[in-house]
Amino acid sequence: LGLLAEYLYDGRDKDRAPPTALEDDIFLGVRLALNDPQDSSALVGAVVDRRSGAAIVFVEAERRLG
Repeated sequence: LGLLAEYLYDGRDKDRAPPTALEDDIFLGVRLALNDPQDSSALVGAVVDRRSGAAIVFVEAERRLG
């Protein structure tokens, strides 16, 4: 089990830089690796905008076949 956290910040001059979606956001997530022969894992995370509170939530899972 792994806990993930990241701060996303764009420090460029707002008058000269193009608009971006991740100007002042926080990412939080959890990764679960099962350590089985198929290398199964899952990732759940969210990116939250600190100004508006808007969030993008995602779930990702993978497993090897064969």
